Amino acid sequence: MSKRVKKKKSKPQADQATPETRRKLKRGTLAYMIENGDISATGPEMMASDEIACAYSYQAHGQTTRVQSYERQDRSFNQNEPAWTDYVLPRYKKWATRAPKLCFDITIAVCWDQKTARELDKAYKWQSGTAKKILLWSLRHYAVLSGFVGAETSAQWLEIIENGDN
Repeated sequence: MSKRVKKKKSKPQADQATPETRRKLKRGTLAYMIENGDISATGPEMMASDEIACAYSYQAHGQTTRVQSYERQDRSFNQNEPAWTDYVLPRYKKWATRAPKLCFDITIAVCWDQKTARELDKAYKWQSGTAKKILLWSLRHYAVLSGFVGAETSAQWLEIIENGDN
């Protein structure tokens, strides 16, 4: 007599996301810093990160963030560059030339490439939290150069920037 073999019911497998999709679904470094109270969601550091991302995108790739609008737009003249480039690009270029290359690379990796500080710490073989400190320093440096902060805060941040403290 042959014995009946029970077949195991197979569980439906969940969709396996690609590494890029998994990275996009992760909470970003800036969101983490907001939740921890390191920066404000509407503060100068976030304004700096937004401007850096837009300016880098425009400078490096000639791309801008576009929002779909259903309103009629006047197309009677050729508008090659968005209006914000007149005041944002000079600030961005000033920051990009003054910031150390490593700070620039870390800031672009987080603000534009959406990498996490933890990924950067691992990639550079740094102690945990180093990339976050560099990012915060870099965003505050941009905010000071751009005039996003008042005189008192600017003086405090400039002292931190010059002394290399955190």
